[in-house]
Amino acid sequence: AYASSKAALVRLTDCLAAETAPHGVSVFALGPGTVRSDMSLGLARSAAGRRWLGDAIAALRFGPAEVPAAAVVLLASGQADDLSGRWLDAADDISGVAAQAADVRARDMFQLRRSKLPAGDALT
Repeated sequence: AYASSKAALVRLTDCLAAETAPHGVSVFALGPGTVRSDMSLGLARSAAGRRWLGDAIAALRFGPAEVPAAAVVLLASGQADDLSGRWLDAADDISGVAAQAADVRARDMFQLRRSKLPAGDALT
């Protein structure tokens, strides 16, 4: 359910960005990373969390809350509006990605997409 809801949020972001673009509204999906919180600590401490995460729990590296906070401030500033509808991570160089927004859009990056073969092409 958790992973499915995240995927749905990314697609909703894409749809909302398309709907709100004519009104000058930008929409982003932002992954904050693993931030030390009651939820993340509870997950790491619980038996269910350990079963769900398995060996990955030992590799969890908590980042400071300031990282996603800075990403939100940057997105709210309008500096990355050309990336509206995209799924970004707080640890990304969002300013650097925004500087390449035309290429990001052309290559359909930072999105969830199903790629299909052009009509008439077949897999070999």
